[in-house]
Amino acid sequence: MKNFWLTLIAMVACLGFIVTACGDDAEEDCNAQGGILECSNPDDPSYDCSDGVDDPACECVCVIEGNNTTNNTTNNTTNNTTNNTSMAYRFVMLEDQQSPVAGEYPGADIDAIVLTKADGGVFGAVSVDDYSTDYTGNSAADPNQVLGLPDANCVATSGAFYAMGGAGNFIIVNYGSETIENGDMISVTELGSTECGQFDDDDFDVGVGVATDGTPFVEMCNCTGSCDCQIAGL
Repeated sequence: MKNFWLTLIAMVACLGFIVTACGDDAEEDCNAQGGILECSNPDDPSYDCSDGVDDPACECVCVIEGNNTTNNTTNNTTNNTTNNTSMAYRFVMLEDQQSPVAGEYPGADIDAIVLTKADGGVFGAVSVDDYSTDYTGNSAADPNQVLGLPDANCVATSGAFYAMGGAGNFIIVNYGSETIENGDMISVTELGSTECGQFDDDDFDVGVGVATDGTPFVEMCNCTGSCDCQIAGL
């Protein structure tokens, strides 16, 4: 019988709870152990045990939850990290606003979309995640031409830039492991008068987003020709 009670006490301690008999010093003793005294009526959960140790109908338990505190801290840290990661801005979208369009290079003519971090790091886009173009006869319809750093050198030939196709079309790019933050700059090189002293400056919008699943992008700039778009307000 002695071994039975020792085993029972050990099991209760492992669960992090120590039962304290109701009495005048119960709460003081529990606090001294670093616990919180919780009182309830086991036969009637709706019974009001607000009098705690002074109510003989209630049983008082000194709850010591060190393990729960550790687990909650770990879970909160993990959840916050996950949420912060999922909310990171990783994508840039250009939306062509040029209308009307004509010729073999319709819409905004994009050479590169470059991310410059606030600390000075410069990154060209590494992949195209989505795009649309609905213009027949586009001689510069390869969206991958916007990747990397500017390289068209104001030469309007196919294979040097991407003609977006006019209003209603878009392109979405990302920068690998780099995220887009307040204070960064998105620099778009567009083959027009601003950049090259020739051709036409075309209109497009610049936005940033956290996903490509239809989640709305946050518009940062309305550009006509090449522009440096400051990231703010995220």
